[in-house]
Amino acid sequence: MEWKKKIKGYFKNDNYAYSIALLKRNILEKNDLLDTFVNLIYVYLYSIVETDISKETKQAYLEDLNSTFKIFIEDEENISNPEFLFYTAYIASSFGEFYLDLTCNDIERMFEKSFQIDPLNLLYVWGYSPYLNADYAEIRKEYAVKIVSNSEYLDNIKEKAIVGDNLLDILYFEAGIEDNTQSILNT
Repeated sequence: MEWKKKIKGYFKNDNYAYSIALLKRNILEKNDLLDTFVNLIYVYLYSIVETDISKETKQAYLEDLNSTFKIFIEDEENISNPEFLFYTAYIASSFGEFYLDLTCNDIERMFEKSFQIDPLNLLYVWGYSPYLNADYAEIRKEYAVKIVSNSEYLDNIKEKAIVGDNLLDILYFEAGIEDNTQSILNT
């Protein structure tokens, strides 16, 4: 999709305001709502946590993020969608769930529910693994290797634009693969 290429370009060039504007337009046009929404959460949280934005911009982003998030999290269809639950929990746990007015327990329940809805999805097992076993590092590595070795999972994750790029970096790291471009070429 064209918007996913644009969002990657904007984000790569630190154009977070353009990224947000494009994603908000997608929401208004009801264009790829799930992918758009998880990328919007990601851009807002990345901007708030990882960049040096003004206090006023940070406050405006937080307010808009929370009002948008409230609409999506209260939608019955979304809270029954394992993909929505997984990616939202993943992003929130990466940047700070408190920015979304969530707790660590909320994040755990989101990972758990995505896993319960689709327990055969390796990505959901990977996400929920820290809550399954005290020795989750090996399980998580095992699932990361399986995920990055599977072209279907890779294609699905790549479709998530900047959120997918971030997730792939984490998965390759956890799988012990330093250069993910070489592995991508082999799939």
